[in-house]
Amino acid sequence: MVDEGGLKIITTLDYDLQKKAEEIIKTQGESNQKDWDASSAALVALDNKTGQILSMVGSRDFFDDTIDGQVNAAIAPRQPGSSFKPIVYTEAWLKGYRPESLIFDLETDFPVINQPLYHPKNYDLKEHGPVSLRQALAGSLNIPAVKLLYLVGTESVLDLAQNLGYTTLTDRSRFGLSLVLGGGEVTLLEHTNAFATLARDGIFLPTTPVLTVTDAKGNHLLNFSQDELFPKKVLEPEITQITSDVLSDNNARSFIFGAQNYLTLPDRPVATKTGTTNNYHDAWTMGYTPSYSVGVWIGNNKNQAMKKGADGSKIAAPIWQGVFKELVKDKPVEGFTKPSYTLPNKPMLNGVLGEKVKIERTTGLLATSSTPPELIDEKVFTQVHDILQYINKDDPLGPIPTNPQADPYYELWEKPVQIWAEKAGYINAAPPTDYEAIHQTQDQPKVTIISPQENQTIASLALPISFTVQAPRGQARGRVLVDNFLIKDFTTETSLTVNLPPTITQGTHQLIIYIYDPLGNRGQASLPLSFSGDNFFSLSWTNQYAEGLASTSFPLDLSLTTGSRDKIKKIDLYWKLASAPDYIWLATTSGTRINQGVLKITLLFSIAELASRYTNSFGYFLVLTPPAEPH
Repeated sequence: MVDEGGLKIITTLDYDLQKKAEEIIKTQGESNQKDWDASSAALVALDNKTGQILSMVGSRDFFDDTIDGQVNAAIAPRQPGSSFKPIVYTEAWLKGYRPESLIFDLETDFPVINQPLYHPKNYDLKEHGPVSLRQALAGSLNIPAVKLLYLVGTESVLDLAQNLGYTTLTDRSRFGLSLVLGGGEVTLLEHTNAFATLARDGIFLPTTPVLTVTDAKGNHLLNFSQDELFPKKVLEPEITQITSDVLSDNNARSFIFGAQNYLTLPDRPVATKTGTTNNYHDAWTMGYTPSYSVGVWIGNNKNQAMKKGADGSKIAAPIWQGVFKELVKDKPVEGFTKPSYTLPNKPMLNGVLGEKVKIERTTGLLATSSTPPELIDEKVFTQVHDILQYINKDDPLGPIPTNPQADPYYELWEKPVQIWAEKAGYINAAPPTDYEAIHQTQDQPKVTIISPQENQTIASLALPISFTVQAPRGQARGRVLVDNFLIKDFTTETSLTVNLPPTITQGTHQLIIYIYDPLGNRGQASLPLSFSGDNFFSLSWTNQYAEGLASTSFPLDLSLTTGSRDKIKKIDLYWKLASAPDYIWLATTSGTRINQGVLKITLLFSIAELASRYTNSFGYFLVLTPPAEPH
């Protein structure tokens, strides 16, 4: 049928991208062969939304028999090296580990049945002490990865790999702890699609190479239909989002790869991982944005070793970056969803080396619910142990083991940790077990505000206050606050006049009175007040943009209604992303620009344009945090 049927086949390949990928591989491949004895290369680019193959290059030169050019290395099983680590770490997030969780990166022996002890080393041949899983994955540290595979279980990782579409890891008896370092062969096509599944927030799609097939008479024998893909949910979005967040964190990998590397794209975030096998037989770079995934393999089709140092970041990443830039150059910028999760309340898992407890400052004992907040200190008692001291690998979020030594790996993991702790000068100290008893609920002062009244309108900056106090241990001092701003400290008074700051704004605010006894027990009372009149400052938006803004909305005129001009010295304008903790300063304008109580500010550039302009120019933003309540 194929030979004689006159078939017309339209593939999913992006012709321009395919030609560019072949060109980049040919050019870079020639220098790779000259410098690194790497004669071949393969590449796969996928559309994550559809699973369609946008580019597939099977070898550096199809017509070169000296390098077995007609071998399609994109579908040939090869060891993936460290590029398989994200699969193991994704399984770890499923088990309850988090990017902040700590693990010791110290050379460690691992027993193997009927074989010598397994003793993995990092690529840089260094030890890094306690590292977060974010650092360990982003920096591709080998020792933490091997430990993590033991903790989550080889079988669990192979189950996940099967769900992600790998078909080459079926003989499970072959695989031990070296699986995390690429000890099992995978194909570049399936490997790239596994990363695409992470980009799709855990939805698996089969890859598709063909759109239509028609015969000589024009009859359609095959039509690609998105409805026939049968997507399968294999991971929850909150899990894949953690992996994407770590793999796109260039700062986290910079301690190994440097801040300037080929694992980024100049205009958008991208999640990336490299891989290199023992003795430099294979070099990989894998990566994805929300919409596209690209994988690159470099090596020799006859599996000869390349030169020492031929790792994925050096010889595969330049090709990967070059093709990826071509792929997205005319596509809109997309970002990854920031993951949301809580940290387990266990040492090491919560990112704390040791145990963090709340201590009552004067007694040094454990705080209770009655301990005044200002007398509570959080202290870390650094009983330095390996993570097996605190978790049962089969139930990492469960109780701390009563006999951690029962784990067969405990002694082998614990010994280098204790040597490290002694050299680092740590002094083991156990936290207290008793709770303080000097602060009791019945001892807390009670406060009742007599005046002003709830929701009373206040027109003057001088505010008279009166209240009653019941304090079994006596009244030592007090505080008056408006919202979270301290207005006045006092001692034993129950009637006083406070002067409100001239920067306080019109509207409803909370008046709060704290009373402390000699032991620090605190009582409080609060009520809402309405501040209104010429004595109070006002500022409110005149124009609202509830429907959002587009790039075509700029230049943008912002209008604010203010109080009298003579009360305003300057106005700072900030913006922030909803998911970001900090404000970013945009502009400053003086009060003299207010005309008849209205201030107008013109933004010439959209936020996206500002972000691009400042990021490209300086590499970072100047971030200023305004007051909790801007006045």
